[in-house]
Amino acid sequence: MNCYIAILRPFLPEERKSEKAHKCELNSIKNGICGMGWNPDDSFWKAGKNIINDMSISYDTLNYGKGWKTAFNIYKEMEAGSYILTRTIDDICYVGKIVGTAYHEKGKYNFESYDNYSWIVDVDWKKIGNFMNIPNGLRGLMSGRINTVKRVTDDVHKALLEALYKGMENKIVLKEDNFCTALAPNDLEDLVALYISRENSSYMIVPSSSKVTEPKYEFKFIDMNNCNKPITCQVKNNKPVIASQYESDEFYKIYLFSGIEDYGDIDEIANNIIIIKRSELFILLKEYYNNNEFIRKQLGDIFAI
Repeated sequence: MNCYIAILRPFLPEERKSEKAHKCELNSIKNGICGMGWNPDDSFWKAGKNIINDMSISYDTLNYGKGWKTAFNIYKEMEAGSYILTRTIDDICYVGKIVGTAYHEKGKYNFESYDNYSWIVDVDWKKIGNFMNIPNGLRGLMSGRINTVKRVTDDVHKALLEALYKGMENKIVLKEDNFCTALAPNDLEDLVALYISRENSSYMIVPSSSKVTEPKYEFKFIDMNNCNKPITCQVKNNKPVIASQYESDEFYKIYLFSGIEDYGDIDEIANNIIIIKRSELFILLKEYYNNNEFIRKQLGDIFAI
């Protein structure tokens, strides 16, 4: 199953946040389509649908560069049964199920800006709601820059999209080997903070010490008894955390967590560096999920353990 994230605003970059672009994306959802855009004159078009060769020649003629080829090839591969996620200018998210292959049909719809589309696919859209209502594991995928369309490659993220479309009928079962992929970075950081707090009861987290000011660390904990240096941590969902890079840093304890359990050479790391095992963190997640309503709501109804 292929899955995608796309924007429905076939406009130049400087126009993509305009009112006209917003109307276009809403009309696209209303009419059940998704697509990529350009707006050449009519001389580029020939009658008929699925004109892949003509499309390719036309794009090359306009010299759009490599960007169009990536989007073009993604739309060519789309097929019925795949899922797609979009986020509108006003931060509302929709998930859709593709119901056919991509095509071009000039004038099929009469809403303003429709002809900016070159390549469209029919989609059964469902409104999810505000961006914060979607599963946290998908937020990170949508927080970066998405010019036109991109593939969703991770199996857990694909399952999240499918479950989202089906109205939470099929919950994602969190396991030790998938929870780091399913959870958003901030949720994993919160889980590590709970782990540290449990092991160091005299320490309190300092919210203003977040990695916004110190990118090397997530946040600091201070000793309320004023006896020790601060504690800190670094957390990565699916990337390495190289322990040797923290050896010269002066903290009472430095907790490290990598969801892929890659810490580089750890044969001779400093005594104050503590590596959190994935199995340990998952045990904590299960405990809080089963016993804490706030944690369950924070993760969302789409998950089960």
